Amino acid sequence: MSSLSHFHCSSVSAMAINSVLPFMFLLFLYTSLMYCCYIAHPVGAAAATITDPQEVKALRIIANKLQNRKWKFSEDPCSGKGSWNVNQEKDTKNMVICNYTSEDTKFHHVTHIFLKRQNLSGVVPAELANLTYLQEIDFSANYLNGSIPLELGSLHHLLNLSLGINRLLGRIPKEIGNLESLKKLDLFSNNLYGRLPKSLVNLTNLEIMLRKALYGLKQAPRSWYARLDKYLLKLGYTKGNADSNLYYKITNDDILVIEVFVDDIIFGGEEELCKDFATKMHEEFEMSMI
Repeated sequence: MSSLSHFHCSSVSAMAINSVLPFMFLLFLYTSLMYCCYIAHPVGAAAATITDPQEVKALRIIANKLQNRKWKFSEDPCSGKGSWNVNQEKDTKNMVICNYTSEDTKFHHVTHIFLKRQNLSGVVPAELANLTYLQEIDFSANYLNGSIPLELGSLHHLLNLSLGINRLLGRIPKEIGNLESLKKLDLFSNNLYGRLPKSLVNLTNLEIMLRKALYGLKQAPRSWYARLDKYLLKLGYTKGNADSNLYYKITNDDILVIEVFVDDIIFGGEEELCKDFATKMHEEFEMSMI
């Protein structure tokens, strides 16, 4: 009897083990996978910001050419922390802004670079063209020299290019006319010369273009604008489609572009055309050039 009982108990234990083994195996497999996932993706890693490595490489070259020693590459450029997002006084800015797109959910991409009044004395780097998601570049009020790189003409997402108040030399590259999304082009107060490229007519979304300025109108805004509009059309200027304050005129191979701001006028073009325009405006409206 005891022998039978012993046999019966042994039989039950074997059945129990056989039924538990698959469950234990699954539990072991699940625990192992969870451990692996924890090692590969520690808590908080899913929210970590990672800049595209190729863009980090480009930023290193850009920093070197700008002579910008404030960026610290021990920090992720798209982290929005440390040297990549410095709160400064009014009219100064040191900031890099990034975003990610549906095209690439693995890395963040640089979309905005602000280095305004940072005492930079290098050159405008051609490697900016490697940051293909750029929408805004503001290097205004520094000591940058050299020419404007033609490579910037490949930045098809660019909305704002501000290089005003520097020491840039040479001509405006015709490739800038490829930036059809551009809304602001600030080249004011540099040492640029020569004709404006005809390709700038392609910038149909351009709202602001700064190169030279007239100021000092003494009439009420509405009445003077009506008079100015009539006068410019009489001189043969064409009004812009996207911006009613933008006028341009093509003379032979030269173009003069004008932007009207309340009681100021910003304009740019071949030197003789600029002088002639400034003279006419002074005679007609008693304006002064700065």
